[in-house]
Amino acid sequence: TDILYGRKERNARSLDRDYVGDYCNLHQRPDLQRLVNRSEKIDFSSYLYKYDRRFRRQGRYFISTNQALYIIDEQCIKAGSSGKTNNSNVQKTKAQEGYSLEYIVKRRIPLENITEIKLSEYRDNFFLICVNNDYATLLELSSKTEALSVISKNYLKKMGRALPITFGQGFDYGVKKQSWVGGGSRSVKFSHGASASST
Repeated sequence: TDILYGRKERNARSLDRDYVGDYCNLHQRPDLQRLVNRSEKIDFSSYLYKYDRRFRRQGRYFISTNQALYIIDEQCIKAGSSGKTNNSNVQKTKAQEGYSLEYIVKRRIPLENITEIKLSEYRDNFFLICVNNDYATLLELSSKTEALSVISKNYLKKMGRALPITFGQGFDYGVKKQSWVGGGSRSVKFSHGASASST
């Protein structure tokens, strides 16, 4: 069943979408598969965008298992050096001789630590994962409905209760602390036309 039915404006293309599940083709990506605990079953994977504390868009790999959610970064490392390029330059750097790819788990969120998932009421691909006693993560994913269906199903099976999902025109959330900056909070406001602004 569609967990968003009647609660969120829908994109016509999303209503006709066939569910694929493994958009990262993990069966051909052992480098990504080995980052997931062997005892876990992978139910969904995709490339998406994460927004940082300054509302900057960052490409990430996203994997959902029966136990947790994984947010994975792709970085290029020069042979014999600890220097890394940022994600936006990965494709360009990959072609340069002497560089290799490395995948790093930036965050693993156990399902039992998720307190709720927040979405806007409008036709967009944003969703916010709220975590108990920790910062929230704002994501943008074109196959959002499919991902949330998988997460909700696994959450129900593991926790014995439905995953709390709330809708609104905006929300406040805590951001990640940095060594030189405190965590603090951010506000996101949504509007028609799949747009969002942060304060």
